[in-house]
Amino acid sequence: MMWVVHTQRSTSQLRLPLPWVSASGMWILTVGYLALVLAACLVALVHSAVSPEWHTTGVDAQVAGALAADRNPALLRVLQTLSLLGKVWVVGPLVTLVGVVAWRRTGSWNTFWLPVLAGAGGLAISVVVKFLVNRPRPPLEIATIEAFGPSYPSGHAIRATAVYAALAWLVTASTRRRAVPSVAWLTAVLIAVAVGFARLYEGAHWLVDVLVGYGIGAGWLLVVLVAGGLLPATTTAAHRSSQRGRHLARRSSGH
Repeated sequence: MMWVVHTQRSTSQLRLPLPWVSASGMWILTVGYLALVLAACLVALVHSAVSPEWHTTGVDAQVAGALAADRNPALLRVLQTLSLLGKVWVVGPLVTLVGVVAWRRTGSWNTFWLPVLAGAGGLAISVVVKFLVNRPRPPLEIATIEAFGPSYPSGHAIRATAVYAALAWLVTASTRRRAVPSVAWLTAVLIAVAVGFARLYEGAHWLVDVLVGYGIGAGWLLVVLVAGGLLPATTTAAHRSSQRGRHLARRSSGH
């Protein structure tokens, strides 16, 4: 509850001119991006070293085989529909709509750029890690769809985590109703879990793809929030910095 209060207070930070394009903001975004790419690659390397037969006898293969063996057609159709919530062509318009609504409530276009950065950065991390690791997807014998490109990490899981959590943050920051933030965050978590499980159930990803996708999505959103000064501690620091800037400006104008 205290975090929600801090989040609502940090709405004032959203009114500052695009904090992410400041020197400190760009530095945090760059370092955070590279750190997450490196961490994801290291996890893939360790996973392959510890379980070299992960695709045939490891936990990934066991989970994929178990889900394929007990697959229910009705549940599959429901989950395939839910997995659309992680598609770029669904996330993009949704981000635009919620961003514009949040802008009208807060008066700052930063409310638009927050989920855009969360989604675009997550997509960029996914593309790079997929290229570097190049892990094959589950075989067609257990897959129900023909997914394209490498399997690791799950781009759906990254987008579902980063974008919907960013939208939940915006809802929390732009409302004074106590019940709304809890509903927003619960909805974001349920969407992320549903999308990740859907990708497993339809045979599009291995378990580690989805789990690492969750970690990347959450980690990247944290980086975006820190770079924007939108967490409680960083909000206070950014507020002090802006106050010093205004003080120096007044002193220079007085001479």
